[in-house]
Amino acid sequence: MITLYRAYDGETLLYIRQSADPAKRAKVHRRHSAWCTPDTRFVLGDTYTDRKDALAAETAAIAAEGPQHNITGARPSLDTSAEYRAAVQAAVNSAPPLTPQQQERLRRILADAPVAPELVIGGATR
Repeated sequence: MITLYRAYDGETLLYIRQSADPAKRAKVHRRHSAWCTPDTRFVLGDTYTDRKDALAAETAAIAAEGPQHNITGARPSLDTSAEYRAAVQAAVNSAPPLTPQQQERLRRILADAPVAPELVIGGATR
């Protein structure tokens, strides 16, 4: 199982990531991430059986929620760019509608991803 997790400082969203072992990742963040303090709390979210779906959900969540310390979205490591694009599209479709700012953030996240040009964000094809 792969879990999507979020790190918070109070109510401020710091970071979103997916991991098969979020407790271990939290320990690594506490030791090596400058943004992580002793007060940082980690909140577990949805779980996925497929890494492709977890990566897509991570990308969509980063775009929609805008955490302070995610520099880019998920690092796609899937077999094909079309597969990744389809997974991201499914995650976007299942999320609440994105604001224009969130749509632009998602476009920037995907700009460096090896993806085909079929993603539809807010009715417009990218």
